[in-house]
Amino acid sequence: MKYIITESKLNRAIHEYLDETFPEDQMNLEHPLEYDEEEDEDFEDKCRILFTIGDMNDGEEAFRYYDKCYWSEKAPNYLRLLETYNPPYLYIEQPFGNLLRGMFGNHLDEPFKEWFTNRYKLPLNKIG
Repeated sequence: MKYIITESKLNRAIHEYLDETFPEDQMNLEHPLEYDEEEDEDFEDKCRILFTIGDMNDGEEAFRYYDKCYWSEKAPNYLRLLETYNPPYLYIEQPFGNLLRGMFGNHLDEPFKEWFTNRYKLPLNKIG
């Protein structure tokens, strides 16, 4: 038996599934700490954000967000990295990435981007 579902209903279903899987009141965001050898101190890396479900220390990692500044212009393959990742880029951690791709396939990207940008007010070009 075949079912026909409109794009708007599919998008709504994806958004509802994302809301259930990543409850807003349980999500935590943090800029990870990096170590600066020259200054001999830790600093917050403002070019990326870690998203976890639950406490940052023992919660489950859900996403990793990378802004364009994450990739150094001094890197020899800088332009290729930008082309590949097209930042701002969001990596969906496993098992969530496989689960979402298994359920929604290539229909996931645009609804996910819309859901993410609406919820977190962050721009997003590509997910992986």
